[in-house]
Amino acid sequence: MDVIYFHTISNALIDVYGQLPSAQVLYEDMLHLIFNTDTVADAPRLHIEAIKQVQGEIAMKIGEYGDYFGVINIGDTANLIKACEAKE
Repeated sequence: MDVIYFHTISNALIDVYGQLPSAQVLYEDMLHLIFNTDTVADAPRLHIEAIKQVQGEIAMKIGEYGDYFGVINIGDTANLIKACEAKE
C-alpha cells in the first residue's frame, strides 16, 4: 500500500474517531452504518424476505432480528428464496 494513501486514511480515521480505531470498532460501525444492524455475532447472516405488497421485490437484513437495509427487484422471488433455502 502506498505510504501517502495509508497516512491519508489513517488521518481521516483519526479525525472521525479521535484516535486510530481498532479493526473491531470499524467492523461494528460498518455493520451499523451500511447494513443497519447492531449485531456483532460471529456469523451474521443475510436474510431475505419477499415483500408481499410489491410483487418481485425482496427485502434484505443482517441477522434474524435486524432492520432492513435494502430492497431489490428480482422478478421471481419464489425461486430465489427456494434456492437460498436449499443452500442453507
